[in-house]
Amino acid sequence: MITCALLCSVLIIIIKIIKLHDKRNGLIIKKAKIIEKAAKYGRITWFIVQFESGERVRLRTFNNLGLLVTAGDVGIITFRGKTIEKIELTL
Repeated sequence: MITCALLCSVLIIIIKIIKLHDKRNGLIIKKAKIIEKAAKYGRITWFIVQFESGERVRLRTFNNLGLLVTAGDVGIITFRGKTIEKIELTL
């Protein structure tokens, strides 16, 4: 029981450090297409996205945005570092 609580605490601390690191970066807003939902680890979902320039990057979200987005979706992605803050899907 104590081991599980300790492990959860360590994971929460790691996530907070990652979020703080990304918040130091400037906010970027770009139109992109979701190429692939690369992986999901608990509340962290990774996406491969392609911007209008053709550049592809791997971005993550720490909340449930992953449930609403699928491969092929196009929209405006707002992110800092590698963390997606918001996705506004377009038709």
